[in-house]
Amino acid sequence: MDCPKAPRAFAALEPACTQMTILDYDTLLRYAEKTGYLSRQQVDVLASWREDPFGWGEAHGWPKEVK
Repeated sequence: MDCPKAPRAFAALEPACTQMTILDYDTLLRYAEKTGYLSRQQVDVLASWREDPFGWGEAHGWPKEVK
């Protein structure tokens, strides 16, 4: 998943600042499963949250919060 806002925000700083990712979410999930920190089921839940973070709660039984 790409986050286009972050590079633009860093580029707008004076002096300009470069953003570099040293660890991404998918790598973190794979490592957590590989080391036994998370089960496959937990990894699947977290991966599904990443696909739709704003709709995930409602899809999993939590009422939608309207502000």
